[in-house]
Amino acid sequence: GVLDCMELLQKEAIAKTTPLDTIICAVFKQLLSFSKFACSPPYFEVNRKRSLPTNTIEWVSMNYIPFGEKSLSVAVKLYQQTASDAKVIEGQILHEIIKALSLPLSLKYKCMSSSTWKLAVTSLMTVLHNGLPVARKNPKEFANMWNDLSDTLDKFLFPKK
Repeated sequence: GVLDCMELLQKEAIAKTTPLDTIICAVFKQLLSFSKFACSPPYFEVNRKRSLPTNTIEWVSMNYIPFGEKSLSVAVKLYQQTASDAKVIEGQILHEIIKALSLPLSLKYKCMSSSTWKLAVTSLMTVLHNGLPVARKNPKEFANMWNDLSDTLDKFLFPKK
């Protein structure tokens, strides 16, 4: 249901007939926030102690991993459609996606589900395929991204033991 709502917002945001194009960055940031649940599920507080539900692994596997992965897929598809959009460039969305992908890529085999880091690899390749030509045309807007991209690739290719 949450992703259906996000889909409605993104359709309105990318429609050129509405003034909602200003929320496109917020939609991306929310989707990327949801995508992090695949690797680090949210906690809830019980008596001021942070905890997970009792059957943690089953709960996370059934709920948060698919939700996080679907959120990442939606964000990548949206980026493919809007990579050269001025609001997306100004909002440094490519940089935000790279930062969000850093965790599953650095965890690699330690992810709760192997599909998560595999999706992260294909997502990174997809967004770089669409985003690097835009970055070359707009070097000022992407100046801060290169260090994080380098760090993400380094953590993925050369994980710490």
